[in-house]
Amino acid sequence: MIRNTQGSTALEFSLVLPLFLLVVMAVTEFGWFYVHQHALQFATREGMRVGLLGVTLKDENNNTLSREASIAKAIQDQTFSIMEIDPAKIWVFPVGSDYSDPASWDTNPSNAGGSGSYMRVRVHYEHQFLTPFLDTYFTNNGSGILMAAEGTYRNEDF
Repeated sequence: MIRNTQGSTALEFSLVLPLFLLVVMAVTEFGWFYVHQHALQFATREGMRVGLLGVTLKDENNNTLSREASIAKAIQDQTFSIMEIDPAKIWVFPVGSDYSDPASWDTNPSNAGGSGSYMRVRVHYEHQFLTPFLDTYFTNNGSGILMAAEGTYRNEDF
């Protein structure tokens, strides 16, 4: 008995393709998420390094920035090719002797502190998914996932 198998390959392909695309998109999305997370952690560390050494950077007009603005600029410079971090989402503030945050750390203006003081740098970033479906499924109204990086350092004597 001879069987006609024409079209079975196309049918198998149409059944497997959605699963394959789902796996490829999942790998891409998680890769994008972890690239953002790594870049945010690295940039925060570089910003803290600028702060702990008391370095001041220059802006595009060659004007010297404050230490707080230098920390924010260092963070933004490290992430400029991957993501755009809002300067209002970068905080620099002193911590208590028990390393606790002050009561209003997010509303006070940035303060990079003086020599020997313990400081914290905190950065927030809203990660957006590449796929709109995942953005609406995993977030509230496509608002993104809040990523945060922070570190505590002690200012050197400068």
